[in-house]
Amino acid sequence: MFDATHEAVPGAPLASGFQAVRPIPGLRGARDTLVGTHENPVPDGARTQIVEATDGVALRAAAFPARGRARGTVLLLQGRGDQIEKYFEVIDDLRERSFGVLTFDWRGQGGSQRLLPDPRKSHVDDFRAYRRDLTAMLRIARSQPGPLVAVAHSMGAAVLLEGLSDTANLVDAAAVTAPMIALSPALKPPFAEGLCSALAAAGLNSSYIPGRTRQATVGGSFIDDNILSSDADRFLRWSGIIASAPELGLGKPTIGWLDAAFRVMKRLQAADTPSRIAVPLLVCAGTADRVTATPAAERFASRLRQGVFVPVADARHEIMMERDPLRAQFFAGFDALVARVTRSARRTAA
Repeated sequence: MFDATHEAVPGAPLASGFQAVRPIPGLRGARDTLVGTHENPVPDGARTQIVEATDGVALRAAAFPARGRARGTVLLLQGRGDQIEKYFEVIDDLRERSFGVLTFDWRGQGGSQRLLPDPRKSHVDDFRAYRRDLTAMLRIARSQPGPLVAVAHSMGAAVLLEGLSDTANLVDAAAVTAPMIALSPALKPPFAEGLCSALAAAGLNSSYIPGRTRQATVGGSFIDDNILSSDADRFLRWSGIIASAPELGLGKPTIGWLDAAFRVMKRLQAADTPSRIAVPLLVCAGTADRVTATPAAERFASRLRQGVFVPVADARHEIMMERDPLRAQFFAGFDALVARVTRSARRTAA
């Protein structure tokens, strides 16, 4: 998928291999390798490359070839605090369906260039910055075998949905899990949005939100009541990535990030936003999600031109990292979406 390729190097030392397209003193650049563990090996055939966003920020990107004859390409968009390594199992699931997979770390997280001197801070001033990352990756993705299907989670879904609402033919179809259209009431106090806006206006954009800050979002032992996944093995595998490669981890978001998140969610909640999305779209959300609001996702899906909503009973926020019977419901929806797009393409060709 890349013109200039690098072999992915499992377990490469994190102290080396960092680059920046335009190095900025005091900020950590991007790395061009992937990290594998015994429980989470790098998928075969992986290729990595540093991709320059439209404003010069360096992004770590990776491409994985389809198994067998390619049926198309998936552009995989992660959530806040994630990294490519977390999605190795999902990538292999998609490759088994004969899709090539192109993915990357958003600016400021994973192996991409960090944006503040404290590399643990999850920060942007505006979610349109993430659109620059998406634009850079779409340039590569569109050169790959079609159809082009986007699969996006949480924050990545918010970035994608806004893009789909204002740009025609961004992709051929999309599937999103736990889209960040609204936060769960369990996570958002009633006063949070107003307070965040006031603190941002006071110049505290780059400060952490209150509470535990630099500690990685996921780490340590499995807790039954965690908000992300009820699957202990998958949770611990993700924790193992951060334990073996702590530089890939991320702490809590900044006030600026949260203020920007509230603004993008407000735009997504506008009544006419879903109706502006023309492509077939699968929306999948868990009934036990305590991070994003599943009712908001269902309302959004009901207003889509070609939307399907799949509620997954008992699933928490990380549907693709949930127990097998739960994550299987997402992949069943994905398979149906792809079949629909393929049939449409054949009718058009005929």
